[in-house]
Amino acid sequence: MKKTVVIISTLLLFGVCPVQAVTEWQNDHYEVFAKDYFADVAMLENATADMFAGQIDKIALFQDCSLNIYGGQIGVIWTEDISTVNVHGGVLSEYWVSWGTLNLYAYGVTHATTGGSWGDGQVMGTYYGDDSEFTFDLRNVGGYADPYSRVNIVPEPATILLVGFGAVALLKRK
Repeated sequence: MKKTVVIISTLLLFGVCPVQAVTEWQNDHYEVFAKDYFADVAMLENATADMFAGQIDKIALFQDCSLNIYGGQIGVIWTEDISTVNVHGGVLSEYWVSWGTLNLYAYGVTHATTGGSWGDGQVMGTYYGDDSEFTFDLRNVGGYADPYSRVNIVPEPATILLVGFGAVALLKRK
């Protein structure tokens, strides 16, 4: 037992397993990569972050913050105020809906109004970037009649182009 504690302490001391407990990100841009691990993150005062890999157990966004997720694993995302989360990929377990917005860059997105860990529903679909499937639970902490109303599905660029070409064609006909 004593030998195990010494080995784990040594690994943490020399940064083999970098662990950060409670972290505040404020007024700056942050990036999360493969070996990064954060237990609890609070984004404040217009902070922005890009997550490419790594792990965050819980992240809360306040005061007009922005988080872009391209990969990695997040346990809980909680948005407050007018914060925005853009999800292009990665693994998300729960989205706690209060204020803020979650934009999903995905297709085939469906949602169940019940079920999940909290009984407030689930969201399922496939990411555009890598065609990986996802499912995450909703938790209604903001008192919304439908917590899914804070989740936006962003159409793929080709769809937007087709709509644009259609609009131009209609204008030319007139």
